[in-house]
Amino acid sequence: MRRIWEARQHPEEGWDTRKAWQHVLARTAHAPRTAHAPDRGARAAARKRRGWVSQGVALLGVVGLTALLSTMAVHQFRSEPGPESPSEDKIFATEKGQRATIQLTDGTQVRLNVDSRLIVPASFSDQTREVELLGEGYFDVARDEKRPFVIRTEKAMVRVLGTEFDVRAYPEESQVQVVVDEGTVAFKPVGDSIRDSVVLHERTLARIAGGRVTEIRKNVPTDHLTAWTDGRLIFRRTRFDQVVSQLERWYDLQVEVALPYNEIMELNATFSDEPLSEILNTISAALDLKYERSRRKITFYRSSDPL
Repeated sequence: MRRIWEARQHPEEGWDTRKAWQHVLARTAHAPRTAHAPDRGARAAARKRRGWVSQGVALLGVVGLTALLSTMAVHQFRSEPGPESPSEDKIFATEKGQRATIQLTDGTQVRLNVDSRLIVPASFSDQTREVELLGEGYFDVARDEKRPFVIRTEKAMVRVLGTEFDVRAYPEESQVQVVVDEGTVAFKPVGDSIRDSVVLHERTLARIAGGRVTEIRKNVPTDHLTAWTDGRLIFRRTRFDQVVSQLERWYDLQVEVALPYNEIMELNATFSDEPLSEILNTISAALDLKYERSRRKITFYRSSDPL
């Protein structure tokens, strides 16, 4: 309704329902009356006319009320700008247990992982294409030599021309991770100049934490790091605290662990379409744990200890 209203250059004036109602009352009040008692046919005709008048008044009231409500609704849409206003950023968000694929106006495709948010301007500038990421996203950037594609996170910035790569930047995690599948990526901490960027090539992983680049690994098999884009979870020598975080986001769970994390082995496992119960059974068996489940709450504990 808002878009239709805004598309009209000269919207028509709303109905004056009060004036119409007064007009009907005036006509019915001054209708001519018969001085003598009417015969049976006249009485029937009078009843019929009264029925028409009553129906007309009722119909006019319904039409008037509908027009009034429509005018109020359009006025409300006009006075309160919606989320698609040209001057506002567009926000794409996923909840826990939810993923999404987003097509940007420049042709770039973004696959957004669970519990993530992508903030995109209403339109890109002539010099750059800049977005903001909170969470994890896999970017297939449309190449544009004149307008670099920039991804800002809380702790780091990524700059590319056209390539495929994964950025993991959950606010509650201490590091930002970039994994490059194809092409070249410039990666730097927030606050550093672009000249201080590290250049990452195909099959390279890099991490930034504490305002500096802490790790760069080349010739990395990236399948387990980007498997989430295909709906798979792959753990390769993964610490259990990271396993817990992934389970909570992926399946919208609340996970508690009744023993120190450093007493639990790292996990090596691959999951795709298995039911959650089977995944929990596999993790427990692989790490010599047991678990209790109460709806969305999971509690892990030692096999030798009662809960």
